[in-house]
Amino acid sequence: MRERLGIETLMSFVDNVIKKYRAITEELGRINGVLYVINRLTEKLRGQRLIYRYVLVAQPVRQQPLLAYHRGRSIVVRQVFLRETTLCRLPVTADTLERRFKQGGICLGAFSKGVLIGCIWLCFAPYDEDEVRCRFIPMPEGKAAWDFDVYLDPEYRSSYALARMWDEANAYLRQRNVEWSFSRISAFNPGSLHAHQRLGAEHLGTATYIRLGDWQLTVTTLPPFFHFSTGGSSVPYVRLQAPKQCS
Repeated sequence: MRERLGIETLMSFVDNVIKKYRAITEELGRINGVLYVINRLTEKLRGQRLIYRYVLVAQPVRQQPLLAYHRGRSIVVRQVFLRETTLCRLPVTADTLERRFKQGGICLGAFSKGVLIGCIWLCFAPYDEDEVRCRFIPMPEGKAAWDFDVYLDPEYRSSYALARMWDEANAYLRQRNVEWSFSRISAFNPGSLHAHQRLGAEHLGTATYIRLGDWQLTVTTLPPFFHFSTGGSSVPYVRLQAPKQCS
């Protein structure tokens, strides 16, 4: 019986990988599809990811809201601070939260009936990535920001909550005279990429990281193009320039 369950689990895993490969290949090309399969296999065999591949985008800060004024008003969006216990509802470790706030990250949380259901993170300084060793530098300084880890509880993903969060995030960015917000999106997540494109995001390039223990190989379509490190003291810097001249 155990052998049968093991075979069924393996077949289900293979079936899911094939389906996702086809979807990614259709949406984002064969290279991303092949890298996804390699990644899933190494996760299954080694228990950790080998490849991280990001699409780098720039999104203009909207001057007009996505929602009409009366839409989504039951969702309250406000800044959330490090020591608030409500942060435990986010799928983020305590160490990661500490690191994000330490480098100046700002968390805008969305609340429904007082319960945190989602968030958008913003950073107005060079941002050190959570998953890999890399520092992303949005430019020009003072006119550009970094947004990351846009999260929403699954039950609210078909509601007005996401648009409500982006409206408040854009308002926050406008108050600071920011005109462009940069981000990285997993190349294995076409749904997230399309969501950003609907908000006006423009493609800037890609960044691929291969990690094996402390070794990391970085290949980007933007400078530095190629970087290899054997420890945390060596970090590639990727500068992202707004696609249009900011005023």
